[in-house]
Amino acid sequence: MATEPEKHVVMADPAISAGPETVLSGASEQGSASVTAPAIPRRNLFALLTVGLGGIATAMVGLPFLGYLFRMEKRKPPWVDLGTADQFSEGETHRVTFDNPLSTAWDGMTAETSVFVRNQGQDKNGSVTFLVLSDNCAHLGCPVSWFPQSGLFMCPCHGGVYYADGSRASGPPPRGLFACVWRVHNGRLEIQAPHFPTISDPLGGDRSAANATAERQARCKEMRHETLA
Repeated sequence: MATEPEKHVVMADPAISAGPETVLSGASEQGSASVTAPAIPRRNLFALLTVGLGGIATAMVGLPFLGYLFRMEKRKPPWVDLGTADQFSEGETHRVTFDNPLSTAWDGMTAETSVFVRNQGQDKNGSVTFLVLSDNCAHLGCPVSWFPQSGLFMCPCHGGVYYADGSRASGPPPRGLFACVWRVHNGRLEIQAPHFPTISDPLGGDRSAANATAERQARCKEMRHETLA
């Protein structure tokens, strides 16, 4: 008489789940082993990292550009003492070199800044006026030199030439020399510490220098008319 083969029925463990929850298997009296599936799939994690790094890179590039467009208000630079006001003779141009307080500790010798000081004489109110010019050429920033024999500033790099009042004479510079803000305080000539000037970020004394030049030209014109009369 033939014997029927034994049938084995495998029952699914109700604790086993196909989802991302904790999976329990091999439960016994001695304990159970547990495996926790990752909460974030690896593909999604890489996508989040890519987006995050892209956002950081965009911010690094975009913030300086926004700062350029919306220019935050700058702090006023400190005043620098250039010496007594009466040490500068009228009509003469002198180079003055000083340690720029706007420099950093690692600037070394480049922390020394030079300006040209010219005593413009008295204005219509009887006050002595000065013209303080940066020595940086308005073309690419090379230091210019003053030649008293010709009464001109000249740049050795690309041939820029300026008149004694800093206005452009010839060459590649698109404008005249940059002028510093100055004052006479307790008998001493002081200027606001100049940064490296550019066309988009000039020094604050340009307007006052232009006004002084216009006044001087007007006085010369009046004297010429008086001489002809």
